[in-house]
Amino acid sequence: MSSHRRLLARALHRLPPVQRLVAERDQLRREVHELRGPRPEEFGYVFVVTYGRSGSTLLNGILNSIPGYRIHGENRMVIQFLYRWQHAIDLQLQEDMRPGPRSPWYGLLQYPRDKALEDMRRLVVDTLLRPGPQTRVLGFKEIRWPRQDLDGLIEFMRELFPDARFIFNTRNADDVAKSKWWADAANPLEQIADRERIWESIRAELGDRAFHVHYDDYAADVEALRPLFSWLGEPFDREALMDVMSKKHSY
Repeated sequence: MSSHRRLLARALHRLPPVQRLVAERDQLRREVHELRGPRPEEFGYVFVVTYGRSGSTLLNGILNSIPGYRIHGENRMVIQFLYRWQHAIDLQLQEDMRPGPRSPWYGLLQYPRDKALEDMRRLVVDTLLRPGPQTRVLGFKEIRWPRQDLDGLIEFMRELFPDARFIFNTRNADDVAKSKWWADAANPLEQIADRERIWESIRAELGDRAFHVHYDDYAADVEALRPLFSWLGEPFDREALMDVMSKKHSY
């Protein structure tokens, strides 16, 4: 912008009608922001990785006892469909594609990846996680984490939700395998052991973004949860936790 145009713009902004328009514009922007709510980037995110009949519903209750936490229950791992969408496009973009309208892949080279991730993030927050007025931390627990390419899925979730953290919840395998939830499973003990081996490797890759809890430990003694609360950076309220533990969870 030339110096002449800058001087003209400054002069116009001093005019009362222009100042009123600017003030009205700013007020409308504030109202839109309030109606839309906080941006997804303003929340913390915690996801619980577990399997069926592991005591994870109780763990959900424990997490939701923390003021400002909103950790939802299972959703049949719908986020993996967003991962498949993005993963398929990423794979195709690695290929040698010709640009232009005569290309078989016309338009894909202009795929707005950052915009896509932003829209996916907003979709998950607005429809699946739905924060309340006092929410600080969002997330969900899930028992249907895939065995194949789980590390890729979790890496995608970390890209979708920067600084996301993952709690891995396990339980004594013999007790889990006796549950009706596993009644139709072939070799449930082997399946449980297989999942835990995969998770151990992923926890090592995640480093301090992952934490492991064992149901039998915290069900026997609430003090076993103190390291988890320290990792989360939240106060350990024994009385509140005892109240949660005294109530029946799941079905």
